[in-house]
Amino acid sequence: MRTVALKPTNKLRSLTTALGPPLAGLLSFFLLVGVAGAYPGLGRATLSAAAGPPATPATAPGSAAQPAAHEAPGDVLFTDRFERQDSEKLGAGWAEVESESKVRIEAGGALFDTADDPYRPMIVGRFERQTEGGLVWEFDLEFRRTGPERTYSFWMQLGSKAEMNEEDPTGAGVAVNLVWGGPDQGLDTHEGFGYVARGAVIQMASFEGHQKVRVEVDLDSRTYTVSVAGKQAAGVPFERDVPLDTVRFFAHRMNWANFEERTLDEVVVLRTDNRSRTRIAADRALTD
Repeated sequence: MRTVALKPTNKLRSLTTALGPPLAGLLSFFLLVGVAGAYPGLGRATLSAAAGPPATPATAPGSAAQPAAHEAPGDVLFTDRFERQDSEKLGAGWAEVESESKVRIEAGGALFDTADDPYRPMIVGRFERQTEGGLVWEFDLEFRRTGPERTYSFWMQLGSKAEMNEEDPTGAGVAVNLVWGGPDQGLDTHEGFGYVARGAVIQMASFEGHQKVRVEVDLDSRTYTVSVAGKQAAGVPFERDVPLDTVRFFAHRMNWANFEERTLDEVVVLRTDNRSRTRIAADRALTD
């Protein structure tokens, strides 16, 4: 593209001085338009520079958080990464059910201060009711048994709030029912991880420390696939045939002195579209 340099002549300077600022500005405008007509590319560049760079759309406060790169594309129903100041309360829409056992924000995670109580502390999050299609539920879990605790468990659930029971929460109203714990809770080993299907606890892995848990839910078939620690269980039936509108976590009979970390983080529930479900199936086929 040819570059044209515009330099004012002495006559043009004299004329603009005699006309004064208002008429001089008008004269400059017509000269600019004339040159733009003769050199279209120059006109576009000049006008764009005068207008300044295009505006960047602002993100509205309170808009739904965008899924991270590891998440399937879809509508965010519920998310909390706990990226806020340390606090005795979780906030962000969580309902907390506590006793001597508490839960709080610490170092960018939800820390469970467990006091050996049954089913406490408990946190409950709500989202739009889902009756069909697919969901992806992910979260990070970091628990480590360091003492001689024998009776303990940590539960992770999706279900229907209307049917869930806070006093006896291991089954009623729960569709996806996951548990980390020991043999006294039906698992094969200490620090075992499994799911409840038809009333029985099935262990699929064991781990201590940090793990990401991923659950892919098919509401149409009332089944789900759970992946953790390099293991996967597919086609697990819902424990209860209920719609989904609630995510819930709670500890049971855990004495904090026998456990380290005790942290939950990166919780997200996504509604997936047909493309997402097709991609998930394809990814699974490639890894099988």
